[in-house]
Amino acid sequence: MNDMPMYIASGIGVLLIVLGFVALLAQRIYLDSRTQSPIEIDLPLLGKMKANYPALFFVFLGCALTVFGVQQQHKAVREVQWQIDGTIEADAQQINWQQGRLEVFPTKVETEIDPATGRFKIKLAIEEGKTLEDVVERIDYSHRTGSVVLLPKKELEQFKKKSAGSLLTEATNTSRTYKMPLGQFPPLNN
Repeated sequence: MNDMPMYIASGIGVLLIVLGFVALLAQRIYLDSRTQSPIEIDLPLLGKMKANYPALFFVFLGCALTVFGVQQQHKAVREVQWQIDGTIEADAQQINWQQGRLEVFPTKVETEIDPATGRFKIKLAIEEGKTLEDVVERIDYSHRTGSVVLLPKKELEQFKKKSAGSLLTEATNTSRTYKMPLGQFPPLNN
């Protein structure tokens, strides 16, 4: 979640309010050019004031920016941190798993894979109220010796049906654990 717009707008708003009040305290009075008498303004809640337009402008602009910043915070999308982990398994021995490529579509995420065991972790932020299956269409691991494609929505459906073919082994509100067999490519004949 990005709170920066709220902090910037609120910070500028507070600064303008302070500058406006300092200018009001300094009370530079502006005169009407025709009558040469001080200009008076009747403001709700503040009463009659001798016109100090720049100071009033700073105060009202500062209040507006502060309100805008707070409203942006309330509109901001809340995200929940998710973790997806699991193991990629293969019949072949001595595969360096880091020589492969673990990708999540269509999201940019943090991925890590243990070179010796094939255990992987995927960390991503998902909008509150949504699940992994709502935002990730597929997880793909490709290696020169083989590949595996995982479709999270399909795997969750099979998991809920307690299907023996599901690659999903565990599911919580903010995590998933998979066991993925690497489909190996046949050896090349030279």
